[in-house]
Formats: sequence, C-alpha cells, structure tokens
Amino acid sequence: MRRRASLALLAAFLQACEEEEAPARAQWLVFVGTDAVVPQMGDRLLVEVVDAAGVVCDGCRRHVAAGAPDAWPLSLGIIAPPDGERRGIRARLLRAEILGPDGFPRTDRYLDGFAWLPPAEGVTRVALSLPMACFGRLASPEADRACDARTGVDGPAAVLASDDRAQDATLRPGSWSWAGPRGCDGVSADEGMVCVPGGAFLLGSPDFSVVDRALRPSPEQLVAVAPFLLDVDEVTAATMASLVAGDLVATPFPGSDTNRCTFGFQPDRPINCVTREEAAAACAALGKRLATEAEWEYVATNLDRESRRPWLDEAADPCAKAVVDQRSGVCSTFGDDTGPVAAGAPTDVTLLGVRNLGGNVAEWVAGGFLPYEDPACWGADADLLVDPLCLAGGAPIARGSSWIGDARALDVSSRSTSEGVSVAIGFRCAKSL
Repeated sequence: MRRRASLALLAAFLQACEEEEAPARAQWLVFVGTDAVVPQMGDRLLVEVVDAAGVVCDGCRRHVAAGAPDAWPLSLGIIAPPDGERRGIRARLLRAEILGPDGFPRTDRYLDGFAWLPPAEGVTRVALSLPMACFGRLASPEADRACDARTGVDGPAAVLASDDRAQDATLRPGSWSWAGPRGCDGVSADEGMVCVPGGAFLLGSPDFSVVDRALRPSPEQLVAVAPFLLDVDEVTAATMASLVAGDLVATPFPGSDTNRCTFGFQPDRPINCVTREEAAAACAALGKRLATEAEWEYVATNLDRESRRPWLDEAADPCAKAVVDQRSGVCSTFGDDTGPVAAGAPTDVTLLGVRNLGGNVAEWVAGGFLPYEDPACWGADADLLVDPLCLAGGAPIARGSSWIGDARALDVSSRSTSEGVSVAIGFRCAKSL
C-alpha cells in the first residue's frame, strides 16, 4: 500500500499551467528556477520527493532535461499523499559529464536545492530557487539542512510559501551577476588583440588521465574573470628581436638546443627557448602582461561554452586541428620536426578568433603552480574565485600542447610546469581593461 501511494507522488512534469475543469486533487505545482547560465552550469535536473524523515519515497526520483534556457522555469506536479504527511522536494541542477553510472553526481560542483512543501489545498503553486550563491553547497534532507536561496548560507531547510504567481517569481537562467559575456561592448582592442568579455566558468575538469596527482585538473574551481585583452597570436621571434634591439629586454639565452630555438634564426615563427621571467619582461615592454592561468583556460574553453579543446568539434582528429606531435611524426599535417610553425594551424582557433592555444608552442602564464586541492590558492570548496592569481605556488606554469607535445595534452584543462627554457614553450600577452 505504501508503494502504491508513493508512486503517485511524482505525478508528471508539466510544461505549462492547465486550467482544471473539475476540482483538482490536492497537489503541488512546483516551479524550479535558477540564475545560473544554462547549459554551462547544468543541463539536467535530478528531482526527488522525500517523506517527513527526509527519505526519498519509492519511485519518487526523476532526471529531467534542463539544458534549454527557454524551457525555464521547469515545472512539475506532485500529488499530495492522502494521509497529509509532510513532503519535501530536492532538485539538483548538474552537468551530464559529472554523472556516475549510478545516475548520481560524482563531484559536488552543482546546484542543490531542498525545501519542505506547504500544506496542499487544491493546486498549490510554489517556487524552488537554485541560485549560484548556493553552488557546491549540498543539501541534506535527512538532517533538515539546505542552503538558503536568499543568503547563500547553510541552515535549516525552509518551507516553501504558496504563491499563485510562483511561475513569475522564480529566477531566470543567466541572471547571476557574474554571468557573461560582459564588458567588451564599445571596447576598441589594440592591434593584434581581441577583447575577451568577462564571465564565469569552471576551471579544470572532472575527467583526467595524468600520472602525477598534483597535475590533476580537479577539483574544478568556480572562477569569475573580468574582461581583458588577449593577443590573437603567439609572440614571434621577430617581435622579441625588436625588443632586444631597443634594449627593452635582454637577449634570451637559448640553452643547448639552439638549432630548434627560433630567436635570431626564424623570425616569423613563435618565440621559444625563453624563461617565464623573460616572457613576462617582454610583455611588460609591450605595455602588456602574461595572462593568468584562469584567463588562458577561459578563452581556450570558449567562455561559457566550456569546450574541451579550443575548437568546438571534439570528435575531430587532433592531428588535423593543431600543430602537435611534429617531431615524433605522429602528426605531420602542418610542419616538420624543426620547431614551431609560422602562423601555426588555421584550424586551431577559438570562437573569438584566438589562434593556436592548442598547439604550436605551449605558453607561459602568470602565477605559481599549486594543485587545485591546495587552499593556499585554490581548494576543495566551491566558493567563487574572482580573477585568481596564485602567488603562493612554486614552479612556473605553461598551458597548451606544442609542436613536440602529445595530442592528448590538447585538453585545455591540462596543466604543466617547467623550469628554465624549452623549445616547446613560448608565450602570448594579455592586457587588463
């Protein structure tokens, strides 16, 4: 008898309010809203109805497609139990990529809302909000705890108020104050640069295949980036030579592998064989700076598209997209084994038109390296980080793959560190607005 009654609790997911010709059974019509950017922060909703003890009732769990912004607020009908027992509703907005084989999220990087339903009289309309202020704060129905949608602070779960205008009272996707794109309207970018609109994204990835635990791009970090300018192309050996000639920077010392270093030999190719300090000095001489690790990845993932690679076609052959694996002969589409390629690969380009973030040369970025688990700069919490720059870390950081790099390193969340100079590492510059 309990199973038959509880199966009726989650009656149907409704697309719109319908007028009933006869008195309706006691039920709740729940409108779920969010201010998150959809589908960036979530493309499906996991909904559960719980009993008075906070336990999910039999048959009261569903996955709902939630990736279309125009479909919000999402609505669902729940039949009230005949005994009048208390019921609660939990809704989790999450990305399909973090779902495990059991249908539950395998990280805590999602929005989790829980509240108790009020007494039902006829069709009782209520609104459940999933605000970005509660991102990563997990509810606990059994402990009667949830994040307060108004304050973003954990506390006792609220009781939703009956509201005939609940559908209009819910949050709308993209209304979060840090949602992008913003800040580039009317901006005239310097020659050879593009304006990158500000916005928020998840730095890192839930999936990785690295041996070194410290290099894992997890846990993901919720990051907001202010608008800035970024070079469309990597800095060339010719530009470096002009800075040296003007006594603006010191002559870079190439190390032992001089036949593969571009300075003084291959002016049209990206500069390599420079230290991170030399790269920073060159950017400063140009009135610019190195991009931060977060800025670099934000552009490479195509802002709120959060693509796995700088181009959107993730199924494409990487050998046909970027200058990688040239020396090994695995990918020989765009050059040979003598160094990076002038102008790189025309297909290695983002939606903003930034070229060769995937391959050609890896690129120095500002800040020191620390694992994303380290709270000195990052951390396991999902709190928002605004324009993070890790100054507590150690080794210099390079991002992207290169002409001698493995195509598997093209995932834009990949991190690497290096000391000194490398034939595989160059740089591009950024500029604050």
